Amino acid sequence: RRDLTAQRHPPARRDPPAQTYPPGQRDLSASLERSISPERSASLERSISPERSASLERSNSPQRSASLERSISPERSASLERSISPERSASLERSISPERSRSISQESSTSPERSISPERSTSLERSISPERSVSLERSISPERSASLERSISPERSASLERSNSPQRSASLERSISPERSESLERSISPERSASLATSASP
Repeated sequence: RRDLTAQRHPPARRDPPAQTYPPGQRDLSASLERSISPERSASLERSISPERSASLERSNSPQRSASLERSISPERSASLERSISPERSASLERSISPERSRSISQESSTSPERSISPERSTSLERSISPERSVSLERSISPERSASLERSISPERSASLERSNSPQRSASLERSISPERSESLERSISPERSASLATSASP
């Protein structure tokens, strides 16, 4: 009687040991490895170029890609981690800046449903680009956004303050332009507008 187990289950093929390629053949080898095994290709690409490796790893496994991106750029890694897991994103943001993380944890205890992404992304965006952070802050809290806008541009801050409080906006507009302040004051109080108009154009 023949033993068919050897034919039915051939021995597992072992991967050959990693070879060292000359500098000219490394790129060609990467394209060949990619068609054989994405996992082995990722390890090969990593030695050639971290940026290309990150794009390859992302299609294989988001979790592994996050750890690779972290070594390339903390900012890019944070945005990637945020889409994978908000909990792990918080631990990553904490390593970027403990001070920002402390304010995040305080906000998350007050309103858990809002703290999943907007507050954390606000603290990260602020360090990347103040302009982009303003648009994000505006949707979370107009009061905090007004203080941020004021430091960037008084003109833009005036338009934002107007929607929050006409009284506060009038005092801010007055320091920028008496003419524009007059039209704003008129809508708040005709009596105060009259006194302002006389001082602006006697």
